[in-house]
Amino acid sequence: MAIKCGCGAKAKYLVYENEQPHCKECMLEAVECKNQVLVRVIDDAYGIKN
Repeated sequence: MAIKCGCGAKAKYLVYENEQPHCKECMLEAVECKNQVLVRVIDDAYGIKN
């Protein structure tokens, strides 16, 4: 089951300290600010197998 961004797209990133799921477009919008924003890539976002 894919994790979804708030916009409905497949999430590929976890953003902020509380790890909100975001797609690439929403993640880029979130980091366009003066403050530092924590971003992590979701492990399987690019088909990486555990």
